[in-house]
Amino acid sequence: MPFKLYDLKPVRKHVEKPDKKSVEDSSYKKHKKERNKKTLIPKVIFSFFVILTLLFLGTRLLKASHTKVTIYPQTEPFDSEISLNAKKDLAEIDFENKTVPAKILEKEFIVSEEFQTTHSSVETKAEGVIKVTNKYTKPVTLIANTRFLSSSSPTKMFLAKKGFTVPAGGSVDVKVVAAEAGSDYNIDPCTFSIPGLRNYSPQQLYSSVTGKSLDKMEGGSTGEVKIVTQDDLDAAEDELKLIAEDSGLKELKTMAGEEYVVLEKTIGTEILESDPVDVKVGQEKSTFIYQMKLKGNILAVKKDDLLAVINKFIISQQFAQQDIKEGSANIKTLESIVDATESITLNISFSLEMYPSIDLAAIKEVVKNQKASNIKRYILEMYQDMKTEPKVNFSPFFAGRASGDAEQIEIEVRFD
Repeated sequence: MPFKLYDLKPVRKHVEKPDKKSVEDSSYKKHKKERNKKTLIPKVIFSFFVILTLLFLGTRLLKASHTKVTIYPQTEPFDSEISLNAKKDLAEIDFENKTVPAKILEKEFIVSEEFQTTHSSVETKAEGVIKVTNKYTKPVTLIANTRFLSSSSPTKMFLAKKGFTVPAGGSVDVKVVAAEAGSDYNIDPCTFSIPGLRNYSPQQLYSSVTGKSLDKMEGGSTGEVKIVTQDDLDAAEDELKLIAEDSGLKELKTMAGEEYVVLEKTIGTEILESDPVDVKVGQEKSTFIYQMKLKGNILAVKKDDLLAVINKFIISQQFAQQDIKEGSANIKTLESIVDATESITLNISFSLEMYPSIDLAAIKEVVKNQKASNIKRYILEMYQDMKTEPKVNFSPFFAGRASGDAEQIEIEVRFD
């Protein structure tokens, strides 16, 4: 058998046999750990419920350091009337005589309106100027309404508006007007003769004294035209006075604002200026603007003063088991009457809201040491006419009941 030589001797792995006791200990520990785990979960759950129970019992017994109870009473409308007085020189409210101070409000303002002119049937005569030349050796004097006959075809007659004298060898401008109305007399420049000179001596006067117009005759017309008359202006002024009073009242109401109530029967207006705008009598125009500058004044009273007297009046009526919602008084109508002695009477209709009287002290006694549910139930038993159930808030929020100290209890009355 051949001989084998090994450089290294193979290492044999040594496997230790498990110790019987060690195996038994490991199995025991594992079993014990699983058993402890199973018993720990119920213990934790039990402890949690115990803590919750204690907290619940604690909060039920814990009293709030502050309790707020909000009550929402149902209101009913109430309407009534009252007569007051207003006086200009009064410094403050006279409750005994139900008289409030009145203040004078003044303001200057401008009103203007467009008005239609009247339709008038008008006939106008053409007018112009004729230059009269005298070639005779002596001056010639002619009277008003001297006739001039045009060389136009057909011929038109014009009359001198005034008497005039033409010097010998000279000329003079004479204003003339057509003998009749109409646009036919608006003729172009032409020569004129003076027919009346035919009857005078010497005969050469007729040919020596002649006329000539240098410009067209203008202004002749017939028919219906729109023209501004004095009646138009007078009517516009009367109408604008009425408009101005309404406009002044609006201006003064705006000036008074929400603080004051104006007494409409006491308004006065003074006209400072009253004129048409860019128009005059006789002007042909279909419309025109009339303008007025005025100073308005009116008496006004403070709304708060009126409400103060109204509230005092209401309180004096002593409504049985009823309270007034604060700030609900509202003036519906106000009529002012000024007599011959300038005494001012105000007839006012007003409205307000009322609700059953609430005894706050009695509610605090009910709230003491009570749970929220009991507080709500007790209040609803005391006041059945509520808009909605009361709200109860504890501080801290987890408190179980209200404090026994009335000073730590707040009662709020709300209407929203």
